[in-house]
Amino acid sequence: MKGIFEHQLKSWKREFIESSEKKNSNVQTAELKTLKDKNKELEADLKRKNKNKAMVV
Repeated sequence: MKGIFEHQLKSWKREFIESSEKKNSNVQTAELKTLKDKNKELEADLKRKNKNKAMVV
């Protein structure tokens, strides 16, 4: 028999969706790490500035 069968289409669709979700998850993980790093940097800067302000006052 020639042609594409319904079960093949369903399988391909499922694989496509799963791979797409996995890629999105990886992107979100990278973005989350970047945001956490930036947050840590900003909090350290704020702590340093508050410490300097306390010394001046």
